[in-house]
Amino acid sequence: MLYLILSVTAIVLSYIASIENNKQCAILTRYAFAIVFFIYGFEYYNTVDYDVMLRKFNYVNYGTLMHSMYGDEVEPLTRILMKLCKPIGNIGYYIIVAFFEIIVLYKMAIKYVPKQYLWLFFILLLINFDNVILLMTVKRQVLSLFVVWLGVYYLLNDEKRNNTRIGTLLIISACFIHTASIFALLILPIVRYNYLPSRQTRITLFIIFFAQFFVNISTYTDFLYNYIFGINEKFASYANDLQGDIDITPAYFIYYLSTFYIILFNLDKLNKTELALAKFVILYYLIFNLLPNSAGRSLMYFNLFQLFVIPIIVSKINDFRIMNLKVKNTYIALVVIISLRLCTNVYISDDPTNIGNGFKKFNTIFEAPSLQIDDPSFEKNKFKDLRK
Repeated sequence: MLYLILSVTAIVLSYIASIENNKQCAILTRYAFAIVFFIYGFEYYNTVDYDVMLRKFNYVNYGTLMHSMYGDEVEPLTRILMKLCKPIGNIGYYIIVAFFEIIVLYKMAIKYVPKQYLWLFFILLLINFDNVILLMTVKRQVLSLFVVWLGVYYLLNDEKRNNTRIGTLLIISACFIHTASIFALLILPIVRYNYLPSRQTRITLFIIFFAQFFVNISTYTDFLYNYIFGINEKFASYANDLQGDIDITPAYFIYYLSTFYIILFNLDKLNKTELALAKFVILYYLIFNLLPNSAGRSLMYFNLFQLFVIPIIVSKINDFRIMNLKVKNTYIALVVIISLRLCTNVYISDDPTNIGNGFKKFNTIFEAPSLQIDDPSFEKNKFKDLRK
């Protein structure tokens, strides 16, 4: 319940900020992000990957073997950061990483999210559990994501000298934090070429998007698994997830359809920076239904730009009516309802294997014995009632 209280408080603060003057808005926004930092940096064993992060830290600094199915290797930049944080322990490392992530998130939100829709950004960030689970569960990959975001921030502010070089280096360096960041390298040509698709091209893209709900590519998984296995054993497992899901519920189908359509056919209202962000989301939507589950993690670097793009695109929608319904208000209501539904699903689920179970009783590091957990398995057992 603590998670919900913190989230609602942050959302309320962001809503008040969106209607206040600039000075008051800045103060309230910082308070809201301070709450997000507390959620990210002070949570304790609420997510399934928390134990893995602590074990990786101990492996790097103390040589404690993890016995992971993919081995104990940790990317070089992550190793360096963990070694630098050795004096403050694995919990201290976690806090430092969270602080960096929220600083980047704050910079991005302040720069790109329209003030009047800041509250919508916070709903997508804290209540939409499709986003929450990704951002709070896959620890190393999320760190690489925020490094990529910082790189994008510099790339899109290229009026200053060396910003393009800094942004490029940051995105490349993310690959040495988490290997999956190699997919984020596609961001570089997307930002480089300021291409606005023609209306005919957009119609074609919409047809491709629509078709993925009716095309199942799972019959090719064996071939792709064997091929990718020869390149990278870890990524080979993603091939087993390839499919095309036609069993999606009508509500989510309408949501995805509406979001993609609204973004795609409002591109000409966006400036150069907004257009680049929107293209990342378009790329995600063109193939997201073919890459669910763990395979979908490769698309994280494009998917989560929705946090910024949806508020941006809402601010661009003309306030016209279809069948006596205001399009803008109807779409906003749809975003909020879907987010609330995803949140509700977590809290009413009685499935002991549900990945979101840890949020039902949100534990904090004040329950930890110290900033260094030498035996993560012992601590993990304290919370096994919720996280099987």
